[in-house]
Amino acid sequence: MSGVRVGLGSAFADASRIMVGVGGAAVPANRIMVGVGGAAVRAWPPPVELFDDFNRANGYLTVPWALIGTHPYLPWIDTNAALIYVATTDGTYYGAARHTTPMNTNDVYVRGQISTTNTTWPTWVFLGANDTAQNRVDLRWTNGTLDIVRKLGGTDTVMASGSSAQAAGKTFELRRTGNVYTGYVNDAAVSGLSWTDSANTIPRDSVHRFTGWGGTSRRSFPGISSWSPKMDNWWAGDISA
Repeated sequence: MSGVRVGLGSAFADASRIMVGVGGAAVPANRIMVGVGGAAVRAWPPPVELFDDFNRANGYLTVPWALIGTHPYLPWIDTNAALIYVATTDGTYYGAARHTTPMNTNDVYVRGQISTTNTTWPTWVFLGANDTAQNRVDLRWTNGTLDIVRKLGGTDTVMASGSSAQAAGKTFELRRTGNVYTGYVNDAAVSGLSWTDSANTIPRDSVHRFTGWGGTSRRSFPGISSWSPKMDNWWAGDISA
């Protein structure tokens, strides 16, 4: 069962809200579970599942992605992987992409798989973002260091750190369950890479349910370009339990 549907005939559709209570005292239900005890699964709202393998023609990312940064230094597909485009101007440039489909709940994950490595520049995934992505939580991978970074009003603060060597094909993942953020590499929790947002500084509400990824490009004299690890595959979704 993937959701609750209401209506008749061609008007039959997924319910957008289910109320619990009587009259003016009714409030929106957070979720409906089906099953017994620990075997119960969520029937509503249905979990969102997102994926992109970037296997398409070279060029800037388009729908369903919203690009964040300064043109031309934006997310770009290069040979079936994604990176931050670098042009002819020397400097270090950061860009990101926010998926335009929000999660249905506040307990979510976001995961990336890298196809290259870099010893200097970070690639990251993020969740809990508002539509501008100026409030969010990142999991950033720089060489052998992973950082959980809170971005609040555009200001970055490292909240927790751990270590894991980069290698092509590895995945890195950030999960939010309740107000606890935990980082994983290849599905294994990384020691020290957990942060509890006790003050709820990143609100757990319907406004902060966007996910995405970001990275770095660098150009230096005499025309040498480098990139943070390329994003080969990307996933995000509601944690279904």
